[in-house]
Amino acid sequence: MFHADLIGLEEVRRRMSEFAANPHGDPGYWTPAPLLDRLANSGGSFTSLG
Repeated sequence: MFHADLIGLEEVRRRMSEFAANPHGDPGYWTPAPLLDRLANSGGSFTSLG
């Protein structure tokens, strides 16, 4: 969670989308959790939750 906050949740979500697009991967595995989506959309962070 610290590393995700450090690089930015929008960047984490963007990279997850890239991994999901890999034809040899499992797109379901790379679907962001609702909390990650919500925080990325609002510009929040995991640190801000605590």
